[in-house]
Formats: sequence, C-alpha cells, structure tokens
Amino acid sequence: MKTKRIESIDIARGIGILLVIWGHLTVDGQLSRYTIFTFHMPLFFMLSGIFAAKSKDLAKSAVKLVRTTLVPYLTVVALDILPRAYLAAKGGSFNLETLIKSTIMCALGIGLTYNRAVWFLFSLFIIKAVFLLAEQIKNKVAKDSVILAICAASLVFILTRRLLELPQYNMYLTTCGCFVFFGAGYYLRDVILNLEDSVRKHKIHLVIAPALAAVVVLIARYVKLFLMHTYEYTDHPFLALIAAVCGCYVTLVASSFIATLTKADVLKKLLIFYGKNSIVILLLHYPLARRFYPLIFGAIGLEKYIHNPAAEIILFVITAALMIPAIYLFNKYLYFIIGNKKPARP
Repeated sequence: MKTKRIESIDIARGIGILLVIWGHLTVDGQLSRYTIFTFHMPLFFMLSGIFAAKSKDLAKSAVKLVRTTLVPYLTVVALDILPRAYLAAKGGSFNLETLIKSTIMCALGIGLTYNRAVWFLFSLFIIKAVFLLAEQIKNKVAKDSVILAICAASLVFILTRRLLELPQYNMYLTTCGCFVFFGAGYYLRDVILNLEDSVRKHKIHLVIAPALAAVVVLIARYVKLFLMHTYEYTDHPFLALIAAVCGCYVTLVASSFIATLTKADVLKKLLIFYGKNSIVILLLHYPLARRFYPLIFGAIGLEKYIHNPAAEIILFVITAALMIPAIYLFNKYLYFIIGNKKPARP
C-alpha cells in the first residue's frame, strides 16, 4: 500500500534541501554557512526518523533500505571512481590494486571527491539498519530500552567528542552523532505530524519561531562550527546542540505554517516538489556547487567573486532552477538509482 505523503513534511524537506544547496555554495567564515550547517542535517535525520520502518518483515524492509539508500550511494561511488580510473589509464599510471583499494575506501566513505554530500545516505543506511534490527525485538520495553540507550550514547558522544580527540574526518564517527536526531523523530512522530494543527490553533508558535531563529544565528556566530559535519566539530557542543534543536523547530513551524496557507500555492507546490525529490537534489547539486561553478569562475578569471553574497544568491537561484528539469529527467530515465519503480505511463 502506498504511503500517504504529508505536505508539511515534504515542505520541511524542501526547505532543508534548499538550505543544503545554499550551504554548499558558501565557505568557512560566512555566517550564512555556520547558521545553515548548525541544523540542516539534524533536520533531515529527524524527518527520516519519523518514518522509520516498523515492519516485522525484516527481509522486505532490508531490501527496500538497500534500494533507497545504499544503491544511490554506491552509484555515486562508482561515478567518483570511474573518471579517476579513466584518467589514470590514459596517463599510463593505471594500477588495478590501487583502483580496488580506492573503490573500497570510497565505498566506506573515505576519499570521495566529486560528491561528498552523499555521506548522509551512508549514515542513514547504518542508522535505519540499526533501528530496523531493534524493531524486531518483540518486547516493547526491551525494544525501547535498546533504542533509548543508543540515542543516549549518541547524545553523550556529541557532547564529549572534542574531549575524546578522535579523528576528525570519519563518517562513522559522524554517524554516531546522528542517532539522537533520528531517534527524536522516531519518538516525536505524533508531535511533529500534529504540529500543523497546533500552528493553526496556537499562533504562539509564530512568535516563538522567529525568536528561536535569532537564537540559532547568534549561536552560529559564536560557535562557528557544527555538529553534523564529517571533518569538523565544535568546542561548544551544548550550544551547537541547542541551535540544532531550535533550527529544527523553526523549520518545522515554517513548513507547517506554509502548509496551512491557501494563497501560497506556487511556493507550497515548489517546496513540496523539492521535498519529494530531495534525494535527487542531494545527488545532483554538489558537483555543480563545489566543482562546476568554481571551474567556470576560474576559467573566466572571476574566482575571487564566486563567494560574493550577490554571486551566491544568483548561483543558488540558478541551481534551484536547474534542479527542476534535472529532476524530471532523472525520474524518467534514472528512477531506479534512488529505488523508485518505473513511472506509470499517462
């Protein structure tokens, strides 16, 4: 049976993935980057936790999990390796052993060059797999005890990671800090799904949200590093955690409010479209933002202007616009990469 989509959640995903695009157009030192990176990935893990598989059919759920997370991730790995193998062969330096080692390292999340944004898919695969296994525990108390223990360990890890002096660039360590946000979505499912009605009835959300948005910006300006990143972590994890929670709340309130509007059909439909296709955008936007645009600006001698705020806004609009036809083409011809079935003929 096809799951009914929830507009406010798709809108939240749409807002989130647009922030991902914007974030990848910025560089360290910009307040916009610190603000976005403070909460955008916690938001996605929380939204994913809402729809964590609760099926007792382990085999069926496992196949779906591999199809929707691991397959697109490994596709990007292949696209990362093949150009390098081709260039090595063309230059006469091709080595099969090196290729195999590079492939294994990239598959494990180490050494990705062209699209590092897909670390999210790998982390999501691990987290969903753990939750799926936990769901097989028949005793509810035992199951909840296991899940809460994992989430508690994840929270402790976030707060103590700096003290442990662990390696900075390590996707597995980053994944450890993601469990708590996924678990928050898992246990707060009903609260989040009912937020739209709450926003409609209680306008206080519309007062609290802007105030907390200001808190996020202030903390981002002070902390300057973020929780969900593969090679950096903050000296102020507690403040960063507060900013992440506030940012998620602000985004969820904004998406719930937009979902209630009747005079914002264009905005609503566009955000829902982006939200439904957030995985496609995740796969496609990074090479544009981090590879293609710098190459073009460098070729015309304007590389020093690429991170000018005006240039970033223009590139953001261009990227968001380019995603629309790219999504249609992707869903028509490459739908299988993200685990979708062949689209029905009209």
